[in-house]
Amino acid sequence: MPHRKNFLLNRLEPALLNQLAPHFSMVHLEQAQLLAETHQPVQRVYFPHTGIISCVFELRGGGAIETGMIGGCQSGA
Repeated sequence: MPHRKNFLLNRLEPALLNQLAPHFSMVHLEQAQLLAETHQPVQRVYFPHTGIISCVFELRGGGAIETGMIGGCQSGA
């Protein structure tokens, strides 16, 4: 099952993951693709299998800082 590549999903009991799986879809994300806007309702939840999703905060002066990262390499995957 491809969702086992995600650390969080891999920790679910197989029966629960099988119940949730019909609600999942695999998507390919491009580098720098915007996934959500600040102060907007969440439309989708992402469980990355590879790569990293960055949480970026835009500054008033036009700059930005990274406030968090989601994903990364899973040992042995």
